[in-house]
Amino acid sequence: MPSLQQQAIKMTREGLDSLFASAKHVPEDKQTDWVPMGAARTTLSQVVEVALSPFFFAGVLQGKTPDFTDPNFQAQRAAAEAALTTVELAHAAALKNYEMLYSVIGSLSDEDLDATSVVPWSPVPLPKADGRCTARSGSR
Repeated sequence: MPSLQQQAIKMTREGLDSLFASAKHVPEDKQTDWVPMGAARTTLSQVVEVALSPFFFAGVLQGKTPDFTDPNFQAQRAAAEAALTTVELAHAAALKNYEMLYSVIGSLSDEDLDATSVVPWSPVPLPKADGRCTARSGSR
């Protein structure tokens, strides 16, 4: 039976594969500037965010949430986003970046899975591995 860590990696990998398969079905001429219903984000914008998100989540899992207000963080993020100009480049970056996240997930002990993490956009802690939430604050 796979461990919870192995299952998390498997499900994340499957979701990533599915997302990029869907993104590649959007015609190339619409991937960068077509905005569904005039109010949503472009396909490229969404997959770029997904490609770069492993850095945030790996940090959270390691108790090091980035400071989004730090000008250096913002500059690095903007440069990384600017370099990903196509869905294919975003996919290649995602495959590389998610390997780092999978490594972090795989390194977690079962006890680590019982820890609570707080994310910057919500005062509500992330649920524990058993689905319950705790009121504990702070990181891991």
